Amino acid sequence: MLSKLKVKVLNFIIIIAITSVLVACQGEKEAENVSQTQEKQVAENKKENITIETEDKEATNDYGKLNEEGKEKYDIVKNHIEKNLPYEISVQKYTSDGQRINYNTEGEIPYDFNGDGKIETLKYKIGLSNNQDNGTPINCELTMGNDTIVHKTTEESYEMEISEIGIIDVDKNDKYVDFYINEGYLSGGVSVIYRYVDEKIKKIGECRGIVATSGDGKVYYWGGNLHENYEVFDENLVLEYYDINKNEYVETNQIIGKKLKAPFEIKVYTKDGALEINGSPMMEDEIEKATKGKLVDLIKKNDEFTVIDLSDGVTKVKTNNGKEGWVGGFHMVWD
Repeated sequence: MLSKLKVKVLNFIIIIAITSVLVACQGEKEAENVSQTQEKQVAENKKENITIETEDKEATNDYGKLNEEGKEKYDIVKNHIEKNLPYEISVQKYTSDGQRINYNTEGEIPYDFNGDGKIETLKYKIGLSNNQDNGTPINCELTMGNDTIVHKTTEESYEMEISEIGIIDVDKNDKYVDFYINEGYLSGGVSVIYRYVDEKIKKIGECRGIVATSGDGKVYYWGGNLHENYEVFDENLVLEYYDINKNEYVETNQIIGKKLKAPFEIKVYTKDGALEINGSPMMEDEIEKATKGKLVDLIKKNDEFTVIDLSDGVTKVKTNNGKEGWVGGFHMVWD
């Protein structure tokens, strides 16, 4: 009886030993698999980091290869993009006696336009009517990489002459930095927007003259805001914008009911006075003549005012003096 018990105990001990060996082997195998997986992940991470570091190094190396003028342009473009503002190069200017002079009609702008970590160079060359130095800028040859296109003005009468070449990042959620050509001027002009995609220059949109961007696909343009001038742009004053993803204009009443701080002096008129100056750019003396006897109040710089209503392209406001009147929306004053 005792011997049978010894045999059973011995068998039980053997079974436990075998089971322990099997569990240990399985644990070692799982540990080995985990180790291999971890090693694989580490290798992939190293590869990814190497790729990122390589791209950064390539961009840094490209920047280092630029001459001083190229570095200056690159830095200026970067600074403007960070502020959601356009960087523009004028290709003509006017003398004090009103004579047009063409200049900057050929040049280069270095930047990473397609997010590949390398600096591309946008080359432009303005074509003049009759091939004369004093001719009207009517087309622009754009080159990037191995691709070249020729942008032609939208009107054969040359009324919409080319005025600027610009760079702007319309949507920071994608990897692209866009560039555009301005025809005409400000609220009466057109901005034709291009993008470098798959090593090709492609047109992606067209709107009125660009003044700024939201950085998420909204393009703000001259004439689409409650008030604007050359030096100040306030996103809170936007009445309408261009959606680059939908290629359409979008009206917004986001300013109604808001208490805003005037970024500069704003004159408040009776509604008929505001309508008199609504629309086209006007000189200061023309505005004074059109609004004589119709001034209600003056909103000084940094004064607060409240937007009450939008109607007929003009905006009803209430000043901090408690007076109500109208501001010529979609209107700007030429300096």
